[in-house]
Amino acid sequence: MKHRYGFLLLLLLLPVVAGCWSRREVNELAIISGTGLDWDRQSEMVELTVQMLKPQQVGGGQMGAGGAGGQGKPVVVRSTKGRTIAEAIRRLEMETPRKLFWSHNRIIVLGEDFARRGVEALDFFSRERETRLISWVLVARGRAREILGLGPDLEKIPALSVSSLTKQRTGMIVNLKDFLIMLSSWGDNPVTGTVAPVENKQENGQGQSTVSLVGAAAFRDGKLVGWLDDREMRGLMWLRGKIKRGVITVPCPRYPDEPLSFTIRSASTRIIPQVRDGFISFLVEIREEGELIEQWCQEDFTKPDKIKELEKLKEKEIKMRAGEVLQKAQEEWQTDIFGFGEALRRRYPRVWKQVRENWNEEFAYAEINLVVEAKIRRTGMTSKPTQIK
Repeated sequence: MKHRYGFLLLLLLLPVVAGCWSRREVNELAIISGTGLDWDRQSEMVELTVQMLKPQQVGGGQMGAGGAGGQGKPVVVRSTKGRTIAEAIRRLEMETPRKLFWSHNRIIVLGEDFARRGVEALDFFSRERETRLISWVLVARGRAREILGLGPDLEKIPALSVSSLTKQRTGMIVNLKDFLIMLSSWGDNPVTGTVAPVENKQENGQGQSTVSLVGAAAFRDGKLVGWLDDREMRGLMWLRGKIKRGVITVPCPRYPDEPLSFTIRSASTRIIPQVRDGFISFLVEIREEGELIEQWCQEDFTKPDKIKELEKLKEKEIKMRAGEVLQKAQEEWQTDIFGFGEALRRRYPRVWKQVRENWNEEFAYAEINLVVEAKIRRTGMTSKPTQIK
């Protein structure tokens, strides 16, 4: 008898539990693929720019003239202002007939004025449930709104085109999670890649603006303090242990006007803090292995002593790049963008407690010794240079 009543109860509950009560149809959503944040000086408000997908075009549908065979853009860009990001979003929702959906947001672009004023507003993205901490954080050399408004290049969706650039790992790019960790750390300061519009000439002579990664942006106390060019950015990546692949170019030993290029196969960085008589210093050990990939000069590098000579040239180039960005960070900005403070905290916690509140000033006077070891494991498919008769 009890089993019969239990079965009847299950039948009564089926209509309640079987339905998709929390479903959200695609045609009811405004799917956000990219976000931009600018600071409007006139109104002293945050200007929020979002890049929203058009599902009927992205999915290849044939809905009207703007379908897969039409000429319409696959995205629409909208902007609004507010005292906070949350307030700007609410105003945007009043102007948008669909529910904003953040789970597919790939990039967060910070405008230059917004970044220089301070990035505390990123607190919204760490609290909102739909946002993803793996979104890439980039700084625009100018306005973020201009970056999101550029047309696509190889990708159909502009935000995905920028996101694809980050996957190449050729620049110093961090996601939102790592950016927030650096922002809240006493012994580190945020640093991430920068983007800028680039004019590409087409066959018909007309130009199309696309987005390119150009160097990196350095922060102190949550505010943008300066830019790193591509060379300085590579030095930064050597010091942070972020080099995964790339090319090192040096002049030939006997022919300074002729270049040699090496590919990087593996690289590692080790930061060793040292405290003696109350004086803080750091030993940075950089190790790299690669192979000769291109040679313009007519020298024979098959002999071991010649290989050693090339390894010394590589070591000199790596040390020079790292030294340039170190000098800029210590003398010009007085900001630790390398994580030296975190290394000191782990090894000397008592010393760290004494200096952490003024660490950027302490870092500016810290002695940093660079030791670089570079190896050449191969010389490519050929051992001798191409002979020109």
